[in-house]
Amino acid sequence: MLLLPALGMMLMPPPPQGSAPPSGIFGTFTKFEVDKSDDGSGDISGYEVLVLPGVDYPPFLYVVFQCAVGDVEPPVLVPAKVEGQGISFDIPAVSGEFCPGHYVARLKGNALMMTHGDETVSLPRGRSYWAPKVATGKAVAH
Repeated sequence: MLLLPALGMMLMPPPPQGSAPPSGIFGTFTKFEVDKSDDGSGDISGYEVLVLPGVDYPPFLYVVFQCAVGDVEPPVLVPAKVEGQGISFDIPAVSGEFCPGHYVARLKGNALMMTHGDETVSLPRGRSYWAPKVATGKAVAH
């Protein structure tokens, strides 16, 4: 594992060679939601996943993964493995991280169905949650 502190990301070694990824798997899938309750906390929860080919594609595939449970965690770059019509990847347990573990994801229509333990979430394909905030200089996480 290689830490990239300047980018706030960790880089994991590539996975062993595997089969070709499912058609249409590359792209950004995101579902961050801001808490709009009366307490005014503005907490963010959800996930954002960017699936991209590696330099040695095929067969290498990578995921940039970010989660939020109140606070937004730093993005993590990890290798992904093709599994049938989907992919799987592991987020390492790092002190303070909320979302470590094994994830399995598959395309369903225009969304990535991502399972972690007993939880399955639908992440619609779309523009990064951060894109408009970066463009305006307002990309400040809690």
